[in-house]
Amino acid sequence: MIADGLQLVLRRYPGIVVVGVGYNGSDALRLAKDDVDVFLMDLRMPELDGLAATRAIAQQYPNTQIIALTTFSDRTLIADCLEAGAHGYVLKDVQTDNLVQIIRLVHSGHMVWPPSLVNAVTAGSSARLPAVPVTEREQEVLRCLARGLSNKEIADALKITESTVKNHLSNLYGKFDVRDRVQALMYALVSGVLNFDAIDYGVSSRFSSE
Repeated sequence: MIADGLQLVLRRYPGIVVVGVGYNGSDALRLAKDDVDVFLMDLRMPELDGLAATRAIAQQYPNTQIIALTTFSDRTLIADCLEAGAHGYVLKDVQTDNLVQIIRLVHSGHMVWPPSLVNAVTAGSSARLPAVPVTEREQEVLRCLARGLSNKEIADALKITESTVKNHLSNLYGKFDVRDRVQALMYALVSGVLNFDAIDYGVSSRFSSE
């Protein structure tokens, strides 16, 4: 009922085209195609859970953006979503207008992780991950990562070369002892190296879990 109701609501918004509705993770995999821009993914589904479906779709269709839509604000679940390749995490009590704005923002290449929600679930976890010192430029690169920017977009935003961006990322991977940009972002958030409230999302800064 929720899925059917949501598609009826979304169809009313200009520029939003609902190309399919699934009722479990297996449906999601069958609906995944190159021309699907955004998935709204429930995390608790029968047959195949949303995390597994997110991970599979993110690997096979890297240009498809996935937004976790859930009632749960569990710390582990948020970290798992980020690691699985989701570009956003939204609670189901979000207002429809805000959800549409989030869909459009994620479609444009940004990541949407409500600051109040992320700060709440990462609070008190820094004892498990040391806050490794980073330079001011590395902080800027991390903030760009949190916005979902590509290496080229980071270079343009910071007015540096792509090779310099890659060097900064490589240095961060070494400091955090991680393998990729997703793990680097997770480490920075959980350890407190990156404060989510300091990220300039522009339009997305209005989104929160309240």
